[in-house]
Amino acid sequence: MATLPFVQHDPDLLRLPLARTLVKSRHFPTAIQLAALLAYGGLIYVGFLATTEAARYSNLSSLIIWTVWWPGLVLLTFFQTRLWCTACPIGLVSRTLGRFGLRVKVPRSLRRNRLGIVVGLFLLHSLVVAYAVNHIPSLTAVYLLGLLGYAVAISLLFEPDAFCSSFCPLSGVVGSYAMLSPIELRSADTAGCKACHEHRCVKICPRNLYMGTLSSNQDCVLCFDCVKACPNDNIVLRRRAPLQDLWQERTQTLGTALLIVLLLGIMIEEIGEEWNRFAAATNALPNILIRLGLPERVVGYSWLEALWINFALPLLIVSFAAALAHLLSRRVSIRQNFVRYSPALLPLVFSLHLTKMAHNLNAHLGMLPNALLEPAGTKTAAALAANPAAIPTSLLGNEHLEGAFLLTLVALGVLGSFHVLDQIAYNHDEPGRWRTVAVYYVLLAFLGGAFMVVIARWFGLGPA
Repeated sequence: MATLPFVQHDPDLLRLPLARTLVKSRHFPTAIQLAALLAYGGLIYVGFLATTEAARYSNLSSLIIWTVWWPGLVLLTFFQTRLWCTACPIGLVSRTLGRFGLRVKVPRSLRRNRLGIVVGLFLLHSLVVAYAVNHIPSLTAVYLLGLLGYAVAISLLFEPDAFCSSFCPLSGVVGSYAMLSPIELRSADTAGCKACHEHRCVKICPRNLYMGTLSSNQDCVLCFDCVKACPNDNIVLRRRAPLQDLWQERTQTLGTALLIVLLLGIMIEEIGEEWNRFAAATNALPNILIRLGLPERVVGYSWLEALWINFALPLLIVSFAAALAHLLSRRVSIRQNFVRYSPALLPLVFSLHLTKMAHNLNAHLGMLPNALLEPAGTKTAAALAANPAAIPTSLLGNEHLEGAFLLTLVALGVLGSFHVLDQIAYNHDEPGRWRTVAVYYVLLAFLGGAFMVVIARWFGLGPA
């Protein structure tokens, strides 16, 4: 099976008059980031106006962050790579303060294996779940302040751009899903880059990326500084075949694999909570350890469940597949299998994430007009508690239709993962590779089938 080619002749989106004027402006993207920073501060203020769970969907801050922004982030990353990073207010703060910090070098092993991002994403998600941050608007405000404070601390301690490149928890999400995107920022002509001796793109890039060899969306934060700096106007924003980053050796790293494992664990928790039997099965080991006397929580933090569900369980599942593939083929080590084939899981994981986000959007977006009229949300919450019939219905209005749509998304995710798996195997022409592929086909079918059963039960489409 041949690898899908890069799309060479698609139009450059930066040639659109409006896009070109915007990107070439000396105020871009700073002006957008400043506007986003003002909005960020406004959301923090509004969040502190409601302190109870009753205002979870009526408070503007809570509704925007958990019902609008998160789904938008996941979807936007797929269609426009890391465009969120272009507008990110925290990125503006971290880069500005980084000029005045201590400029300590980030340890190479930490940067290379993305350990700061892995740990940051794990803590970000598990703390939100443990303290029900997404249920209470005032805690959402604390969450936003905490994320900003974390960025400030990293920026003042480490070298410029250290937060965005090595510590930003959201980079684990957008950096991973950007590899699926059908859009890329690339050199229009790599021969032109080789002939250029100035290499302004590298000098100005906050990540020190060279457009002449850039082949993945994972690290580029779409600041577009390289577009402004290139003396030959040799950088384009164009369509490409999606998913192709996942079968490149350059992106098949331990850090990428660990992030995919973590994202899978987050989905095991997020999707699994919708069916009690699945949640009970995945939480069986922590429950046994708790009965044996291990503390369930430390200062209110459910560390045991978070460590098991979000990381240890998915790590065991993926490592078991890597070990079984090693036993069957005897050609590739367990670590090599783990690093090489973990990216095949990402389309499935993305479809699961999109499923959860699409449900939240469908179920609660109808509250947005109320939140805009009364941002604090306390009066709206009281009125809806007195008259539940006035609660806005879901956008689709049909539970079975929504369930069928979400099942279709997951099925497409499984097919995407199968395709990536085939491409990875094709790129590694080794004896016994198809035994390895068979192991991962079973793994993907098992995971996809398990999640589809959960979603079917969630929307009443199957037997109890």
